[in-house]
Amino acid sequence: MEKITNYIFLILLSVFVFSSCIDEIKEALDTTGDVDIHAFSINGVEGEINNENSTITVILPAGSALTNLIPQITVADEAVVKPGSGEAIDFLDSNGNLKVVTYTVSNKDLYQKYQVTVDVARAKITKFKIGSVEADIDEVNKKITIYLPVSTDVATLIPVVEFTEGATITPSSGSVVDFTNPVTFTLDYLGSIFTYEVKVILGEKPKPVLMIYDGETVSPTWTSIASTINNGYINPKTDGINTTFNCISILRKKEDTDDGGRPWSGGALWNENKVNIDPSEYGKFTLMVLKNVAGDVQLEIQSNGEQNKDWLKASYSADALGEWQELTFTIPTGRTAIINNILVAPHVVDVIGDPDFSTHMMYWDQLKAIPKANNSSIKPTAVFIGNSITEFWERENPSFFSSNNYLCKGIAGQRTDEMLARFDKDIVAWKPSIAVIMGGINDIAQNKTIEQIRDNIAAMATKAKQNNIKPIICSATPISGIPWNTSITNAPQLVVNLNILLKQYADDNGIEWVDYHTLLKDTENGLAVQYRANGNDLVHFSKSAYDVMGPAIKNAIERLNN
Repeated sequence: MEKITNYIFLILLSVFVFSSCIDEIKEALDTTGDVDIHAFSINGVEGEINNENSTITVILPAGSALTNLIPQITVADEAVVKPGSGEAIDFLDSNGNLKVVTYTVSNKDLYQKYQVTVDVARAKITKFKIGSVEADIDEVNKKITIYLPVSTDVATLIPVVEFTEGATITPSSGSVVDFTNPVTFTLDYLGSIFTYEVKVILGEKPKPVLMIYDGETVSPTWTSIASTINNGYINPKTDGINTTFNCISILRKKEDTDDGGRPWSGGALWNENKVNIDPSEYGKFTLMVLKNVAGDVQLEIQSNGEQNKDWLKASYSADALGEWQELTFTIPTGRTAIINNILVAPHVVDVIGDPDFSTHMMYWDQLKAIPKANNSSIKPTAVFIGNSITEFWERENPSFFSSNNYLCKGIAGQRTDEMLARFDKDIVAWKPSIAVIMGGINDIAQNKTIEQIRDNIAAMATKAKQNNIKPIICSATPISGIPWNTSITNAPQLVVNLNILLKQYADDNGIEWVDYHTLLKDTENGLAVQYRANGNDLVHFSKSAYDVMGPAIKNAIERLNN
């Protein structure tokens, strides 16, 4: 018992001595220093200081730089802050992301750390509704589009708008607005202004393009049909119009076998990978194909149970062998049966008796269903007619067309005489205010004269005028060569010569002229490298090229409409 009592005494003595030491340390430390940040400003903008969680937030005007900023910091007289007041600091990291910077205030025997964030004012419209209909918001281009029933009185609409808390909006949410013409809505937030153009269109909202297969984000498994399909095959040519990494491949054989030697040899999407496409809503398919021999490609479409079959064909052109070509397959107008199965045969040709055909790989990719034209009561402002340069514009930047009420009627591979042949159907029938005409590259590639091209474009402009449509003639765009016809060695100069003829015709006839060539050319009148598709295509464009072309043509359209 005595031994236990001694142990307890020693423990109590140790606690007493330790507590005494702590008290002595506390008495030795000076904890009276002020370690608060009293003010923190950048470019005259005061930061919001939260001393409870030691954070500071500074919101600069929209568009302000967030690097090499010089904060002005106020602390107590004897306190020291690091980084110091007046010291240049970056509030973005090397990837352009916001970076939190730690500031430490020391005074006597105390210190405090503050986490400082600097950003620019950001305000946006998050929801826009009229009645029960919600609009589409294009945040990149600050465009809002809403589709309402044809009978709607657009002059007395009441939009309900949700937007960034703390901002004010004009016109105000819930007020009566006349949408006969597009209306600008303005957000005012922390001294910065943000504007959106809002457009009301009467009619049905157009369906988006339906991606069925792209090998990446949408990648159902294809079933082999009289062949051996390679799903997820590496794209053999990413420097053209198809830059996706994966595609479908098949070895098309010359021998009459069920392993790639039949005209119908190919692949199918059916069973667990079937589709559900209503031909009343979708009017055609497009498919990227690459092979080294010209000839028809076939899409067979079926309903469940392999019923209601239709065979759609499109020709892979000899003018661009070994290149990705986007082919268009039109669904028969009389078809009403739902499409559930799609079978692709990349070379629906009997090759057994063809001495020039040899066994080789064929590829396909980017299968899309294209919706029928929007049933809108408002005619398009402008319709664009052209070749692949025009067609791919809508693919690269669809909102440029939808948000401006433009229609794209480009068809890859077409010459100007082919455009002229469909001008009534694809331009006049739509009754637009303006027809935007551009072409000529495929004519040059097929050895047509620049005079023939000029005459075809002039005929289109004349048709437009006869139908009270204002034409705009656009320059042929620069090219650095014609990969599918290397016998033409002076292609860049031919384009220059063509544009001289076209501009002269436009000037002589009082027609609006838009010069894309000057905007996109390099020092040798070819297509500048920064505007080439994937950096290597001598003819086709990257999105950055279309971003340059867009303002030029939009300004011309607005001039004609005023």
